[in-house]
Amino acid sequence: MTENDASLQRLIDWLSEDKKCSISASISAHETSYGGRGIFADKQLEARQQIIKITPSYLLNFSTIVEHILSWSRTMTENSKSRFKLPETTGREDDITRLLYAKLDKSTLHRLTSFQIVAIYLCLEKSRGVRSWWKPFIDSLPPTSDFDLSPLVWLINSDNDRSSKQFTSLPQSTQRHADKMYKRFTTDYTTVQTLISSHTQLSSSSSSSWITRSDFLWAWFCVNSRCLYMSIPEAHTKDDNFTMAPFVDLINHSAQDHCSLQVDHNGFHVMTSSSYSTDEEVFLSYGPHSNEFLLCEYGFVLPSNPWNDVDLTEQVTALLSEHQCEFLKEKGYLGEYTINMDGISFRVEVALAVLLEKDGNLFTNRRINGLMSGVVDGKFYKRRADMILEEVLENVQAEHQNALDDLETGDKKITDTIVGLYRDELAIIDHHLGLLQGDQ
Repeated sequence: MTENDASLQRLIDWLSEDKKCSISASISAHETSYGGRGIFADKQLEARQQIIKITPSYLLNFSTIVEHILSWSRTMTENSKSRFKLPETTGREDDITRLLYAKLDKSTLHRLTSFQIVAIYLCLEKSRGVRSWWKPFIDSLPPTSDFDLSPLVWLINSDNDRSSKQFTSLPQSTQRHADKMYKRFTTDYTTVQTLISSHTQLSSSSSSSWITRSDFLWAWFCVNSRCLYMSIPEAHTKDDNFTMAPFVDLINHSAQDHCSLQVDHNGFHVMTSSSYSTDEEVFLSYGPHSNEFLLCEYGFVLPSNPWNDVDLTEQVTALLSEHQCEFLKEKGYLGEYTINMDGISFRVEVALAVLLEKDGNLFTNRRINGLMSGVVDGKFYKRRADMILEEVLENVQAEHQNALDDLETGDKKITDTIVGLYRDELAIIDHHLGLLQGDQ
């Protein structure tokens, strides 16, 4: 038995301690042909069949983490009144529980986002080792190396070197996505370090030894790649509504939805949406995400992804006047201009229509406002808008082809991934240029 097999068995044994948790005997987890683990059907599965149920006490989210942390500073009587049924033991006491958990109160914890509290808790519980009740789950999580293809990892490992050949070889939109992630990561890590140093009276250098940046990167990606939607009472924003669900997180992503998730007071349920044959892998859809999004956020791409698109924001915005930009911003249509295999987004259609109108007073322009409200269609603008779109696509096509020609070979997997991103986008561009030029 490999260590991966052993850790998986420990996870299943741990979940089995709660008789209300269930994993169908018709499924199992093992290595996939493309790397990592997945869930497979051991026999025929029918549609609308429950295959996994995880009770609330085994879910890792804002609510359950707060209860676990506060249990170290409360009496047994207070713990018995917890909103969640805590396990008979939440692990053995150590420096982390004495020096930090016991000093944290609910108001302090509620100032954190879900992302921050789950990531810091994963790091701290991992460092507690066998003292942590969550160890079987933590041991089942992927190593940081599983996310090596994500550009965020490149930035972290290079101390935010945006000038590296590897990073600058990416499409501009991918670089911007990675930059936004870097800012999120840095904000979260700084918040976590401040929390530790302010509640343990440790210096910033000492507190950073509790959770190093590489430790936090591992936890941050585990949360980002494995969280699932669930309404959380303590949520500050909609982005806080998520949970981590042991074993469920082994189900891999597909562009098409094969399973559905249901949440109720009994826990987290996974139901099949379609039938499965023996040995077929079971999938979830993480959402309608392009390969650029999947690469940045999760560290992988799909070989054939119907949700791929091309970001035209930079090119379209450059054509607009200051007044046109102000109008589009006021109306909520500035930026996020994309095109996919099905065509341009409505945001692009609106931006090109605004571009074709004289500046004047766009706010009183009945035609453009009628287009945005859906009262009129875009036929009036289509011929001239198509001419502009063709020129924009030709420019992006040339930029992408030049980038491929200049691409230096390095790590083969990374190089192949970058090439794949460009080819995904060029396929969309070539498709629409063919349609546009065929109409002439």
